[in-house]
Amino acid sequence: SMKEIYQDVFKGKGLTEVLFDAGSGIVRIHARAFQNNELNQIALPNGLQRIDLWAFRDNNLTEITLPPSLNTIEQRAFDGNNIQRITIGANVTSIGTNVFSNNNEGFKSAYAAGGAGTYVYIDGTWKKQ
Repeated sequence: SMKEIYQDVFKGKGLTEVLFDAGSGIVRIHARAFQNNELNQIALPNGLQRIDLWAFRDNNLTEITLPPSLNTIEQRAFDGNNIQRITIGANVTSIGTNVFSNNNEGFKSAYAAGGAGTYVYIDGTWKKQ
């Protein structure tokens, strides 16, 4: 099975939805793989370890669920989306610059303090639910 989604492969394709099989085995989504689409929701598969730079940049995402297996999110991976809700596991050790358009540094601080869980963006601030 395919273990990686390569760079630019779905860039600018007008996608509105992406579904992953539960046992997809995907461990890495490369740079710009889903950049510049119309995605409004995404549930990433468990087993995914790394999301590279600009992977989901410039979509219509408002909430994301990141699997517990994830450990690295590179810069601007979700920039250009208005994300208001993030569910994240305990194992993300690297969050790059401007990963999220809405107060990325505030999210990093909240996550460092709060760990795994769901965070919501309210009045410019990330709060753990």
